[in-house]
Amino acid sequence: MARASTVLFASLLLMVMAGTECTETNLVPEFPPGVTLENHSQYNLWMHALRKQNSQTPRSDVTSPLTLLDLDYGLMMNLVPQDSPHPLYADTALRAEFLKDYMLDEAVNADDPRMTQPDGLTVKNLNGKDIIFKKNADGKITANDIEVVKVEDLGDGLNSYIISRFLFDHRQRVQDALEKLRRESPSRPFGRPSPGIVPPQ
Repeated sequence: MARASTVLFASLLLMVMAGTECTETNLVPEFPPGVTLENHSQYNLWMHALRKQNSQTPRSDVTSPLTLLDLDYGLMMNLVPQDSPHPLYADTALRAEFLKDYMLDEAVNADDPRMTQPDGLTVKNLNGKDIIFKKNADGKITANDIEVVKVEDLGDGLNSYIISRFLFDHRQRVQDALEKLRRESPSRPFGRPSPGIVPPQ
């Protein structure tokens, strides 16, 4: 009887966890059609999120981004130590918020004259937060006062703005989540995936 109760409790717990992972807030959009994103620094994380959510729900109907903010690959690779559990792969809500903060629901043209205005060009990301693009007299672009080091045309009208550091408080939040993971799972073997490898489901 005790064993049956334990199994029932475990099953209910898994159902609750699955429901939590699949809330609309935690869903990320599918890859934009006709675009290759393997060189995008968040490609592995985005792929992992899609594999997790599509194993539990139909394909997401969240709007695909029309502009991407990207990070230098080294920033993503060194966000946590190699031998540590990775919060962005362990925490569904944090992962979804992180990814969607770098996805914009409007096409942003680097030549848009509104960037040169004092207030700049304000665009919402997929979490509804403001991203403000500005361009100075030398043609240098910033996004929320962070330097844009490169603008890439990914094809099919999709642009990527590579920025020099993380948006908002992402680095600190990931570090806080990492410390929590270490306290809760000190011997957990799963750490950051190697380049080009999506972690196991």
